[in-house]
Amino acid sequence: IPPGDKEAAFRFAQELAAELVDLIEPVNPRADEFAEEHLEEEAQARAGSFIIAWRICLIADDCKACKEARERLEEMIRNDSDPRNHRALKIILIDLGDEGLEVPERLHEWLRFSLRVGLSPPPSTGKRGKTSPEGAVRLKDWHQNVVNIVGYMEKHPTLRAAGIKATRNDASPPYSICDALGEALSQAGQHVDFDGVRRIWKKHRGLLKEDTVSASTDAASPWIKYLDLIAHDITDHEWACSVFQTNPEYRT
Repeated sequence: IPPGDKEAAFRFAQELAAELVDLIEPVNPRADEFAEEHLEEEAQARAGSFIIAWRICLIADDCKACKEARERLEEMIRNDSDPRNHRALKIILIDLGDEGLEVPERLHEWLRFSLRVGLSPPPSTGKRGKTSPEGAVRLKDWHQNVVNIVGYMEKHPTLRAAGIKATRNDASPPYSICDALGEALSQAGQHVDFDGVRRIWKKHRGLLKEDTVSASTDAASPWIKYLDLIAHDITDHEWACSVFQTNPEYRT
């Protein structure tokens, strides 16, 4: 790219943005709703498995069922930071009370402890990045992807040398990373333009991890090399192999 040729630099930014957009899953407005439904189903299933075993234990005095029920209960209590287990334990308490069945002392202990510290469930969003059946990510994770791309491109040595910045004011020529990324996202059918990307960047740029930002300032950093591998379709096989050999974090 000739020095000072912003149009050529912006064309490079457009090509790079399009390559990177191909790597991220689209946003699905129903992904959070699906996650909540999935969590409820999981919690109901775990609670139901325990209640069946506990009912057999009480009614039939079945030692095997008693052992299974206590093990299931202990597992859920031990891992009650999992929102599915936390919700399942509350379901068990309610259902046993409704059926007039004996509540295990271990569950009483958990309830007393929870009430002392405040019975507030863990976040119900599950693991970060969990996808919906359609393979689309939640909005917050999609924002993270957009911020990561802008952060990477902002530190890309070619774009930095050409003076292509992350965003711009409305009066400036449309040669910013947000312009390039907005165009790439729109072409990918994700219905986001320059203004949308700029709003996401300004509001969520704090999601960009410090190690990503600092690593991106070095053209030889693993983060830069990794994205370059993808953006250039690994055309230089020998160089690509050397990168993977010298950066063990890729092997994870």
